[in-house]
Amino acid sequence: MNKKIIFRLIILMGLFCNLYNNNVAGQVIADSLPKKNLETKKLQTQPHSPKKATMFSAVLPGAGQIYNKKYWKAPIIYAIGGGLGYLAYTNYKTYDGYRDIIVKRTATPDSIPFDDIYADKYSTDNLLVIQNGFRTNFEYASVGLFLIYVLQIVDATVDAHLFYFDISDDLSLNIKPSIWPSRTQTYSGINLTLNLK
Repeated sequence: MNKKIIFRLIILMGLFCNLYNNNVAGQVIADSLPKKNLETKKLQTQPHSPKKATMFSAVLPGAGQIYNKKYWKAPIIYAIGGGLGYLAYTNYKTYDGYRDIIVKRTATPDSIPFDDIYADKYSTDNLLVIQNGFRTNFEYASVGLFLIYVLQIVDATVDAHLFYFDISDDLSLNIKPSIWPSRTQTYSGINLTLNLK
């Protein structure tokens, strides 16, 4: 009999403590810092601007990532952009060389007064096929360069929007008993609070 009474008293004390905590938590507590200090603090720290990151990245690729303090992304952007730029340049130069030979062949069909290094190897139709292949590679590399340019601007903008987002591993879960009063009935249960810090 004594154990049942002690058990009921402990449960009642826990419920009353919970009600007291809920009432205290529901009260509005005045801010202890004066507003002037908060305003001067806001003026001292410049907010991280997604607009600046976008503009920096649009003017100079990789500058938005450096503004966002993601320094490791800038060399990757330059490596990919440089590789695609070199690919576009070499394919265009080769395409241009084949085009010159084809133009000279079609301008003088009977005699070849110029230095044609492909005279014995390829016919004009074969040169057209090869030329079109280099032109296609040039176009793919150019589209890749444009996509890298646009994607690095989008990346800088998204990173700037998420600059103040907290990604720490400190997660805490609080479990407490709670009571939810309503007009007709009072419900009791367990309150789970997940704090993301």
